[in-house]
Formats: sequence, C-alpha cells, structure tokens
Amino acid sequence: MKKIEDILKQMEPIYIHHSIYEKTDWHSTLHTHYFSEILYVLNGQGGFLADGQITPIEKGSLIVVNPYVSHTEVSSENTPLEYFVIGINKVQFTNEDQQKNFYAIKHTQEVFKNLIPLILEEAKNGNSHDLCKLPLCQLFLIDLMKLEDFSLENVDNKRLNKDGAFIKDYIDHHFKEQISLESISNSLHLDKYYIIHIFKQTYSDTPMNYLLKVRLMKAKELLINTDYSVAEIAEIVGFSSQSYFNQAFKKAYSLAPGKYRKQEKIIANFI
Repeated sequence: MKKIEDILKQMEPIYIHHSIYEKTDWHSTLHTHYFSEILYVLNGQGGFLADGQITPIEKGSLIVVNPYVSHTEVSSENTPLEYFVIGINKVQFTNEDQQKNFYAIKHTQEVFKNLIPLILEEAKNGNSHDLCKLPLCQLFLIDLMKLEDFSLENVDNKRLNKDGAFIKDYIDHHFKEQISLESISNSLHLDKYYIIHIFKQTYSDTPMNYLLKVRLMKAKELLINTDYSVAEIAEIVGFSSQSYFNQAFKKAYSLAPGKYRKQEKIIANFI
C-alpha cells in the first residue's frame, strides 16, 4: 500500500453531506457522476441499486461507488435511511487488482460511526472548499483504504466539459418550465451535487443562477420586441409570479420591467 501522503495527494474530496430519508423529499432515481462516492449508513434500512440489482444496506453498511456508475439508494419507510456521503474526485477504487463498479461492505468498524459526527462538524466549521486538509476527513479516507486494502487509479475526466454543456443545453431548452435542481437531476439522470459542481467548474456559475439569467435575457427581448404585458412575459419565460419577476428584473437591471420597456422605446424612437 502507498504511503499516506501519496494517497491523500491522489484524492480530492469535493463534498461532504448528511442525508435522512423523508417521504416528501426523496427521489430514488438512477443517476451517475464523474467522481467516486463513499456512503456510510448511520441508521435505518434500505437498498443500494446498481448493475441491475439491489444490495440490502443497513446500519453499518459502507458502499464505495466508482465514477460513471448508474445507481441510487432506496429507503425503507418503516426504518428510514440516514447516511453520510463523501464525494472523491479524480480517482476510482480497486481491490486485489480488480476494479468493480461498486463495493458493498457490511458491519464496518465502529471507528467510522464515531468519526462521522466529528467530520460533519469539522466540515461545517472549516473551509468546505479545502476538504483534503480536514484531519478527520483524511483519517476516515485512510481507514477506508486499509479496511479493504484498496488501491487507487486515476480517472480521465475528459467528459467534464461535455457534461457541463449537456446541462447548459437542457436549461437553454427548458427554461420556460418550472425546473429545479431536482427536476434537472431526474431528467438527466445525474446527481444534483454533480450538476452543481460540474456546471460551476465549466461556466463559473451555478445552474439556477444561469437559469435566472436566461429567463431575464429572454424577458428583455420580449419587452422590447412584443406587446405582451409584463404579467404575460413573466409567465412565458418561466417565473412563478409577476412579483418575483419584477423583483429579479429590477435587481439585475436597476429598472422595473415596465420602465425598462419605456426607456427602450424612447431610445428606439430617438434613433
């Protein structure tokens, strides 16, 4: 096994989050992401779906998912899932020189359970953009490598720009609809954390902020070139209400939509 320093240099943790099953806000939809993901079940029961089969998971189960593997988690309603996830960029995991799509490990060491609340607190109080330097996060990853004698392989991320463009194209074509991160995730079968990360990496903006910009740009065109009312334009470009449209437009352009239209007509007549 490589030295600890070498392993940590290869890994690039990109997010840490904590999920609890809630019937009204849980989408068990198959999705993929370009990074590896480590999932540790804190409580509850359910299943991990990948490769066309469901692997039962319960308290103490640990799943390591390699990049570009279509998967999802399904929770029992009676004993809802609660789990901890770390996203790891640039690497995939192998074991005994055999690279699998995912690894399911049951009843892992108590050290993982004890570490996780501390890691979540560490990430909350520390620099979330530099997870590699969080000592407890490092300890978790090193313990994981030792647990199954994992080794790492570098991942070619050439498709990152293509995925970013794919997400942008979806927003460009569906901006009139009431879309959200969840609906984009469900439609494209991509993890919503992946969507946020790769879009920001590709376009230096968040998907939802880009959506707002597209809607406002289209609204400007309609204000200048049509006689639709402000309320009609708000609805056409996908705003949930006229008041929200007015607020967003004024914040972006320092003018209310109606005043912007009058100003543009004055300019057009003068020219």
